[in-house]
Amino acid sequence: MEVFAEEVDEYINRLTIVDPSVGSGAYLVGMLNQIVKLRSNLLEISGKKVDKYEIKINAIQNSLYGVDIEFDAVEIAKLRLWLSLIVDQETEGNKPRPLPNLNFHLRVGNSLVDTFDNIKLWNVRWRGTKKEKKVDNQINIFNVDTVAEIMYRLKNAKNEFFNTSNEQRKNELSKQIEREQIELIRAELVSQGKFALFDQIDDMLKRKTKPFFIWELEFEEVFENGGFDIVIGNPPYGLVNKKQNKSDTIVVSEAELSLYKTDDIYKPAKGGVINIYRLFICKSIDLLKDKGCLNLIFPMAFMGDLTASALRKFIFNNMKINYIEAFPERDDINKRVFQSAKMSVCILNATKAKLDSKLKMRIQDNRFVNLSYPYVEMDTKDLKVIEPKGYTIPLVNQREYDLLRQLNENTRKLVSYSKCYTGEIDLSLNKKFYGLIKNDTPLLRGAQVQRWHITEKISQGELLYINKPLYLSENSSPKSRHYKNKRIVMQGITGVNEKYRLKMTMIENNEFCANSVNYLVLENDDENQLLYLLGILNSSLINWYFKKFSTNSNVNGYEIDNIPIMEDDNYRNELIDLVRNQLKNSSEERENKINNLVLKIYNIKNFM
Repeated sequence: MEVFAEEVDEYINRLTIVDPSVGSGAYLVGMLNQIVKLRSNLLEISGKKVDKYEIKINAIQNSLYGVDIEFDAVEIAKLRLWLSLIVDQETEGNKPRPLPNLNFHLRVGNSLVDTFDNIKLWNVRWRGTKKEKKVDNQINIFNVDTVAEIMYRLKNAKNEFFNTSNEQRKNELSKQIEREQIELIRAELVSQGKFALFDQIDDMLKRKTKPFFIWELEFEEVFENGGFDIVIGNPPYGLVNKKQNKSDTIVVSEAELSLYKTDDIYKPAKGGVINIYRLFICKSIDLLKDKGCLNLIFPMAFMGDLTASALRKFIFNNMKINYIEAFPERDDINKRVFQSAKMSVCILNATKAKLDSKLKMRIQDNRFVNLSYPYVEMDTKDLKVIEPKGYTIPLVNQREYDLLRQLNENTRKLVSYSKCYTGEIDLSLNKKFYGLIKNDTPLLRGAQVQRWHITEKISQGELLYINKPLYLSENSSPKSRHYKNKRIVMQGITGVNEKYRLKMTMIENNEFCANSVNYLVLENDDENQLLYLLGILNSSLINWYFKKFSTNSNVNGYEIDNIPIMEDDNYRNELIDLVRNQLKNSSEERENKINNLVLKIYNIKNFM
């Protein structure tokens, strides 16, 4: 270690680290403390003097950056960094050294937006290939200077500004830096013929408001080297422009929302109503240089929600996930990570490089990381097979993960037999088709569906019947004809803590299903195949499997579609007979036989 200590120390001293939602600066201060510990140890190994103040000054000037949309938050972050310096400053009776100027390391702005009036304000050619640079450097901006000259002056002015204590010189440098940046923005507007935007931008700057943040321009010294080495933080979360319960929505302009929906950077964040934490993950990855490290804490919904599936897929295909720390506890205020937020969270550490498909995941039962807990060794290749639509990262231990892998070997997904449909009668939209007239055709609701049978005793409401001729006269879709077939039906909503989440049985033809019922139907109406599938789906094994991927009380069709089905001719007829008899007269003894037979079909020796 002694041989490499100096080299490692120099590398750490050059690291660039950013928190794109810096808030009060807690994560930057944490990184500063880690840098001090690490560099102090390395300097001791090298036999060099350890000066914690100098280490901190170098880290703040060379390494630490932050952006936040709130002016007050940025000012607090500056204060915290200043305070961390003061505690290590040894004056020895002398006048204290002036504090560094952090204005151009901690910035106010919208981290997610780099456009104004749908105009990109940064020209990527300004830092392109040598040929592209040569062309751009020949273009004068307002007949004053080339892009390269302005960039050079910006870098030097920032370095001088950081250490300047003279107020007059500080103001001169601050104005110069702002002016140089505006010149570049104006140049891009000129190139696009957007002269009318000049005055608007000037007015915003005078009012010290800026609804955009041009990362490559504000932190030019970082991006000339390809981006940041490390992105850290706890990005905000919340649905953007949610239409219901608007009190907890994040409101943005239509132009900003359009950017989030159309910009290539944010494509992986799409899925349902956009949650802003997904946008921050996308932006954080974009800010990293190749092989840079992402380390963020955000809602655990990232691991399993269907709305985050595109983001998981993007990360699987473009990043190396080093580890995930999962904190599922949300109810116990003394154990959840953030006491003020009733939310399960996770920490994602990933490298911007597709090195391999392995990843580690560990479940924590408290607010702190317990290093003694074992990791679950996973592979994104397996996860793509296990859950090809959602790319879910299941919350399981190693034994459970190995079982998930086994269940997906040499099996077919249920959707290859039948997709899972929602009942054909919408109880809200199709009221004219049903009522209480018993002479009509039965209309099955979710509460009536139980394991192995249909009940006519329901706790709320009365049994419903459908006016079949009227319904068929106005509906001719293929789905409206499914009543002609025998079907496997299931409850559409079940309690997340119920012993059995999957409650299924089989119904004869000439029965209709309400939209609180999900169902499966075979094109060839093969009764034996339905019985075989019902035995598999009602088993304790598949109920366990479903629970590992369901994140709420809905029995979602895509989750049912994804269930792996094993065909086995050796046990097929035996299972069909057991299920047929169970439908006639269910018993616990026969159910145990079905469960055990399904374990044999999947070749599971030791099940939980």
